[in-house]
Amino acid sequence: MGSCLRSGPYILVGSDLYQVYRLYDDPYAAFMFGVVNDGASPPSYQVYGSPQIPVPSRLYFQPASDEYPLRGKRIAVKDVFDLAGVPTSASCRDYQAFSGNAKRSSSMVTRLIDAGAIIVGKTKTAQFASGEHARDWVDYKCPVNPRGDGSLDPGGSSTGSAVAVAAYDWLDYSIGTDTLGSMIGPAAIQGIFGIRPTHGISNLDGVLPVSPHLDTAGFFARSVTDFRVLGHSCEFDQFPSDVRIAMDSFVDDMVQIMGQPKTLLDIAAIWDGEEVPAVKRTLNEYLSTTLAHIQLFDCYNNNLKFREEFQRLHGREPYANPLIRFKWELGSRLTPEQYKEAREEQEFYRRFLRHHIFGEKAVLVLPGGDPKPRYRDEYDA
Repeated sequence: MGSCLRSGPYILVGSDLYQVYRLYDDPYAAFMFGVVNDGASPPSYQVYGSPQIPVPSRLYFQPASDEYPLRGKRIAVKDVFDLAGVPTSASCRDYQAFSGNAKRSSSMVTRLIDAGAIIVGKTKTAQFASGEHARDWVDYKCPVNPRGDGSLDPGGSSTGSAVAVAAYDWLDYSIGTDTLGSMIGPAAIQGIFGIRPTHGISNLDGVLPVSPHLDTAGFFARSVTDFRVLGHSCEFDQFPSDVRIAMDSFVDDMVQIMGQPKTLLDIAAIWDGEEVPAVKRTLNEYLSTTLAHIQLFDCYNNNLKFREEFQRLHGREPYANPLIRFKWELGSRLTPEQYKEAREEQEFYRRFLRHHIFGEKAVLVLPGGDPKPRYRDEYDA
């Protein structure tokens, strides 16, 4: 048996050997809880009953390989992904109690585990993965942005996942979701690498949705090299963008490396041109309510069954943060006809981009994040 053991510390109890975990503090409040693998196959997990995060030594794991590119890599999971054996709470206490422990892990988490990843815990999210700023958090404390003076807003909704990667060198990666900027926003704000893959290429089985028409899954890393490794493991091949100042330099580097010319393009001008079928509105006017109507309608209706069942069982509405309740109220006012119209606008704009903007080899680079700092106690004017 000894020849099969990797180097590292072990605890002998009777005739059984147990691996040793190191407990890491979470001073930036990024995690909902840490988890421990129960050793089953497929693996199931148990919540570690302490604010600390249990992490096994890297000595226990063989080097990464083509078959297991993530072997030994420590990954944190946004608390909208199901993880077998532990609850999915979406940072809502009542939803956690209602949903119970997941019976199996989500498809994306399973893929990471199969590639050798070590899941160490679940990270906080804006409630129900619907965007909130730090000042909107009530049920749980909002994670603390480790950049600057510690008072900057960390962004949302993949808040905890971004903060964890930015703050803790003992963590390799984290995964999150993006509906309307929930990956690229926190990545830019925390100064790490993050990606929102093209909608439709992420397997969202076992992920609590905001809107199936807008949601996609992504990940965070601190270096481009690590970012690429996880990207290939997830079958994502895209890279993140940055804010305006860095964007120009990034585009120039791409032009030089790819040997392709740079062409400045005004999408709104093409929309208004003769090439596009007549729409009696400018681009901004046409899309002014599209995303809001889709997100708000889906956010309300996706949580309606939970709210009604919770009310029936407990005789009260489940608690949700004030901004989430406000969004639910807005969503309740939208009609199926308005939702249908928004979906048609989205699809029309998608076809417009495909036919008039993107060629077979086009690359779209967008700035991510706000160049102005936002503090966690500030309210919009």
